[in-house]
Amino acid sequence: MGEHDRHGAGPARVDAHGDVGRLLWGSGAPLGGLDDARYDELATEFRSGDTLLLLSDGLPELAGPSGQPFGYLRLRAGFLGVASESPERIVAALAAAGRSWLDGGELADDMTFVVVRRC
Repeated sequence: MGEHDRHGAGPARVDAHGDVGRLLWGSGAPLGGLDDARYDELATEFRSGDTLLLLSDGLPELAGPSGQPFGYLRLRAGFLGVASESPERIVAALAAAGRSWLDGGELADDMTFVVVRRC
């Protein structure tokens, strides 16, 4: 079992066959935001070939020109579309999706991604 902290935006896991595992959504302060913050610990199966995406809320809450947020459904679809790619390609694709959603607008928040693939 792999263990990680539960945090603001929440990780997503895709297994080696492209199936979405249980999506783990956090609550509370983002990691590192408060010195005395407490987090729930969650555990999930993390097998060879699985990919784990950890992210800030920057991309899902990114507002496009019309004010509509990028959203978690669009994030999920984007992640699933590239989950079998290298971690670097996953990060690049998600960042590009955010820039495209802005359509030339200004980024108001960070977009932070950590992608882990178990060999």
